[in-house]
Amino acid sequence: MLPDSYKETPEGRRLVPDGVAYLRVPSFADPAYEEAAVAWVTRVSNADALVVDVRGNTGGATPTKLLRALMERPWPWWTEFAADVGFLWRRSGGEGEFSIRPDGSGAVWRPAV
Repeated sequence: MLPDSYKETPEGRRLVPDGVAYLRVPSFADPAYEEAAVAWVTRVSNADALVVDVRGNTGGATPTKLLRALMERPWPWWTEFAADVGFLWRRSGGEGEFSIRPDGSGAVWRPAV
C-alpha cells in the first residue's frame, strides 16, 4: 500500500497577499503533481518570496520542470572529470563546456543544460 502522500497533490496559497507565496509538494510520484506545482510557481511569479515545502515528500521522479521554473537561469546537471582527455572529448560529443585542467591531469566537461 502506498503512503497517503503519494495520493496528495501539491497545495499552493498566498501567505501574504502579493508578497509571500507557499507551495507544499508532498510527492513527485505522478507527473501531474509536478505540473500542478509548476502551474502554481508560474501563477505566483510576481511574489516577493516563495516557500517550497517538501517536508515528508515521498519522492518520485526528479522534478526537472519544477527546478527550471524555480531557477532564474539554466544550470548544468553535473560536471565530469576524466584523466583520459580523448575519452571525455568523445563522450561530450563537442557539446557543453569542455576544458583541460590547468595541471594537465585530465579534462573537465559540463554538459549542455
